[in-house]
Amino acid sequence: MISAALRWIVTTPRRALTVAVLAAVLLICLPGLQLVRAAGHANLVAGQLIAQSRAARTTDPATAGATDVGPTDNPSSTDAATADLHAGASPAGERPAPEPPQGAVSAARSFATLWLAGRTATSTSAWLASLRPVVAPGLVPFLSTTNRQEIPLGQAGAPVPDLQGTATTQRFTVATTPTTKLEVDVDFDGTRWMVTTFGPVA
Repeated sequence: MISAALRWIVTTPRRALTVAVLAAVLLICLPGLQLVRAAGHANLVAGQLIAQSRAARTTDPATAGATDVGPTDNPSSTDAATADLHAGASPAGERPAPEPPQGAVSAARSFATLWLAGRTATSTSAWLASLRPVVAPGLVPFLSTTNRQEIPLGQAGAPVPDLQGTATTQRFTVATTPTTKLEVDVDFDGTRWMVTTFGPVA
Protein backbone atom coordinates (compact mmCIF):
# COMPACT_ATOMS: atom_id res chain seq x y z
CA MET A 1 0.00 0.00 0.00
CA ILE A 2 2.86 2.38 0.83
CA SER A 3 4.70 1.52 -2.40
CA ALA A 4 1.53 2.18 -4.41
CA ALA A 5 1.15 5.60 -2.72
CA LEU A 6 4.75 6.46 -3.49
CA ARG A 7 4.29 5.48 -7.14
CA TRP A 8 1.17 7.67 -7.29
CA ILE A 9 3.06 10.65 -5.81
CA VAL A 10 6.04 10.46 -8.15
CA THR A 11 4.07 9.85 -11.34
CA THR A 12 4.15 13.62 -12.06
CA PRO A 13 6.70 16.25 -10.98
CA ARG A 14 3.95 18.69 -9.87
CA ARG A 15 2.38 16.11 -7.57
CA ALA A 16 5.76 15.24 -6.09
CA LEU A 17 6.55 18.96 -5.52
CA THR A 18 3.20 19.58 -3.77
CA VAL A 19 3.73 16.66 -1.41
CA ALA A 20 7.27 17.86 -0.64
CA VAL A 21 6.04 21.37 0.21
CA LEU A 22 3.34 20.02 2.54
CA ALA A 23 5.87 17.84 4.31
CA ALA A 24 8.22 20.80 4.80
CA VAL A 25 5.42 22.95 6.20
CA LEU A 26 4.49 20.24 8.68
CA LEU A 27 8.09 19.84 9.80
CA ILE A 28 8.40 23.60 10.40
CA CYS A 29 5.03 24.27 12.05
CA LEU A 30 4.65 21.27 14.35
CA PRO A 31 7.43 22.34 16.82
CA GLY A 32 5.95 25.86 17.04
CA LEU A 33 2.48 24.52 17.76
CA GLN A 34 3.91 22.34 20.51
CA LEU A 35 5.66 25.37 22.07
CA VAL A 36 2.43 27.41 22.00
CA ARG A 37 0.56 24.56 23.67
CA ALA A 38 3.28 24.25 26.34
CA ALA A 39 3.19 28.03 27.04
CA GLY A 40 -0.59 28.01 27.38
CA HIS A 41 -0.40 25.11 29.79
CA ALA A 42 2.23 26.95 31.90
CA ASN A 43 0.05 30.07 32.09
CA LEU A 44 -2.92 27.98 33.19
CA VAL A 45 -0.89 26.33 35.95
CA ALA A 46 0.44 29.70 37.15
CA GLY A 47 -3.08 31.14 37.29
CA GLN A 48 -4.29 28.19 39.34
CA LEU A 49 -1.39 28.59 41.80
CA ILE A 50 -2.11 32.32 42.27
CA ALA A 51 -5.83 31.64 42.86
CA GLN A 52 -4.99 28.96 45.43
CA SER A 53 -2.58 31.31 47.23
CA ARG A 54 -5.19 34.06 47.46
CA ALA A 55 -7.80 31.66 48.72
CA ALA A 56 -5.43 30.36 51.41
CA ARG A 57 -4.57 33.90 52.54
CA THR A 58 -8.25 34.88 52.78
CA THR A 59 -9.19 31.87 54.91
CA ASP A 60 -6.08 31.99 57.16
CA PRO A 61 -7.11 33.66 60.48
CA ALA A 62 -3.58 34.97 61.00
CA THR A 63 -3.61 36.97 57.75
CA ALA A 64 -7.32 37.62 57.18
CA GLY A 65 -8.02 41.32 56.84
CA ALA A 66 -4.31 42.19 56.80
CA THR A 67 -3.26 44.98 54.49
CA ASP A 68 0.12 46.27 53.48
CA VAL A 69 1.22 49.39 55.34
CA GLY A 70 3.72 51.72 53.76
CA PRO A 71 6.72 53.21 55.59
CA THR A 72 4.70 55.98 57.22
CA ASP A 73 4.31 56.97 60.85
CA ASN A 74 1.57 55.61 63.05
CA PRO A 75 -1.56 57.15 61.47
CA SER A 76 -3.56 57.05 64.71
CA SER A 77 -0.97 59.08 66.62
CA THR A 78 -0.65 61.59 63.75
CA ASP A 79 -4.42 62.04 63.58
CA ALA A 80 -4.62 62.49 67.36
CA ALA A 81 -1.90 65.15 67.31
CA THR A 82 -3.63 66.98 64.45
CA ALA A 83 -6.96 66.85 66.29
CA ASP A 84 -5.31 68.28 69.44
CA LEU A 85 -3.81 71.18 67.48
CA HIS A 86 -7.16 71.95 65.83
CA ALA A 87 -8.83 71.87 69.24
CA GLY A 88 -6.36 74.46 70.60
CA ALA A 89 -4.05 72.12 72.53
CA SER A 90 -0.36 73.04 72.81
CA PRO A 91 2.25 70.94 70.94
CA ALA A 92 4.05 68.18 72.81
CA GLY A 93 6.42 69.52 75.45
CA GLU A 94 4.50 72.77 75.98
CA ARG A 95 1.91 73.20 78.71
CA PRO A 96 -1.07 75.41 77.90
CA ALA A 97 -1.33 78.57 79.94
CA PRO A 98 -3.79 78.08 82.84
CA GLU A 99 -7.07 79.91 82.62
CA PRO A 100 -7.31 82.89 84.97
CA PRO A 101 -9.67 82.48 87.93
CA GLN A 102 -13.24 83.40 87.08
CA GLY A 103 -13.39 85.71 90.10
CA ALA A 104 -10.50 87.77 88.74
CA VAL A 105 -12.13 87.99 85.30
CA SER A 106 -15.42 89.14 86.83
CA ALA A 107 -13.70 91.76 88.99
CA ALA A 108 -11.81 93.21 86.00
CA ARG A 109 -14.91 93.43 83.83
CA SER A 110 -17.09 94.85 86.62
CA PHE A 111 -14.52 97.54 87.34
CA ALA A 112 -14.20 98.53 83.68
CA THR A 113 -17.99 98.71 83.33
CA LEU A 114 -18.42 100.81 86.49
CA TRP A 115 -15.48 103.05 85.64
CA LEU A 116 -16.95 103.84 82.23
CA ALA A 117 -20.30 104.59 83.92
CA GLY A 118 -18.61 107.48 85.72
CA ARG A 119 -18.81 109.54 82.53
CA THR A 120 -22.60 109.74 82.76
CA ALA A 121 -23.07 109.29 86.54
CA THR A 122 -25.16 112.03 88.17
CA SER A 123 -23.20 111.91 91.43
CA THR A 124 -19.51 111.33 92.10
CA SER A 125 -20.23 109.91 95.55
CA ALA A 126 -22.73 107.40 94.12
CA TRP A 127 -20.22 106.43 91.42
CA LEU A 128 -17.47 105.85 94.02
CA ALA A 129 -19.87 103.81 96.16
CA SER A 130 -20.56 101.51 93.19
CA LEU A 131 -16.82 100.96 92.72
CA ARG A 132 -15.94 100.14 96.34
CA PRO A 133 -16.95 96.42 96.18
CA VAL A 134 -14.48 95.73 93.35
CA VAL A 135 -11.49 97.98 94.24
CA ALA A 136 -8.85 97.93 96.96
CA PRO A 137 -9.48 100.51 99.71
CA GLY A 138 -6.29 102.38 98.84
CA LEU A 139 -7.54 103.01 95.29
CA VAL A 140 -10.66 104.94 96.37
CA PRO A 141 -8.85 108.26 97.11
CA PHE A 142 -7.27 108.19 93.66
CA LEU A 143 -10.63 107.53 92.00
CA SER A 144 -12.18 110.43 93.90
CA THR A 145 -9.84 112.82 92.06
CA THR A 146 -10.85 111.54 88.64
CA ASN A 147 -12.10 114.08 86.13
CA ARG A 148 -15.13 112.14 84.97
CA GLN A 149 -15.32 114.16 81.75
CA GLU A 150 -12.08 112.48 80.67
CA ILE A 151 -13.61 109.02 80.93
CA PRO A 152 -14.43 107.81 77.39
CA LEU A 153 -17.93 106.98 76.30
CA GLY A 154 -17.73 103.27 75.64
CA GLN A 155 -18.58 99.76 76.71
CA ALA A 156 -16.34 97.24 78.45
CA GLY A 157 -15.28 94.25 76.42
CA ALA A 158 -14.19 90.83 77.60
CA PRO A 159 -11.04 90.95 79.79
CA VAL A 160 -8.00 89.51 78.05
CA PRO A 161 -5.15 88.12 80.22
CA ASP A 162 -2.16 90.38 79.62
CA LEU A 163 0.42 88.36 81.53
CA GLN A 164 0.57 84.85 82.91
CA GLY A 165 -0.80 85.48 86.38
CA THR A 166 -0.53 83.63 89.65
CA ALA A 167 -3.04 82.30 92.13
CA THR A 168 -3.27 85.75 93.76
CA THR A 169 -2.35 88.25 91.01
CA GLN A 170 -3.77 88.72 87.51
CA ARG A 171 -3.49 91.43 84.85
CA PHE A 172 -6.06 92.05 82.14
CA THR A 173 -6.55 94.34 79.17
CA VAL A 174 -10.14 95.47 78.68
CA ALA A 175 -11.30 97.25 75.54
CA THR A 176 -13.33 100.36 76.43
CA THR A 177 -13.83 101.82 72.92
CA PRO A 178 -12.73 100.69 69.45
CA THR A 179 -9.49 102.69 69.94
CA THR A 180 -8.87 102.67 73.72
CA LYS A 181 -8.10 100.02 76.30
CA LEU A 182 -7.79 99.80 80.05
CA GLU A 183 -5.09 97.80 81.83
CA VAL A 184 -6.35 96.40 85.13
CA ASP A 185 -4.36 94.64 87.88
CA VAL A 186 -6.44 92.37 90.14
CA ASP A 187 -5.26 90.82 93.41
CA PHE A 188 -6.80 88.24 95.72
CA ASP A 189 -6.74 89.22 99.40
CA GLY A 190 -7.86 85.83 100.69
CA THR A 191 -11.52 86.75 100.56
CA ARG A 192 -12.21 88.46 97.24
CA TRP A 193 -10.59 89.62 94.01
CA MET A 194 -10.15 93.41 93.88
CA VAL A 195 -8.63 95.94 91.49
CA THR A 196 -5.40 97.46 92.85
CA THR A 197 -4.18 99.55 89.89
CA PHE A 198 -5.47 100.53 86.46
CA GLY A 199 -4.58 102.81 83.60
CA PRO A 200 -5.22 103.41 79.89
CA VAL A 201 -2.98 101.67 77.33
CA ALA A 202 -2.48 102.22 73.63
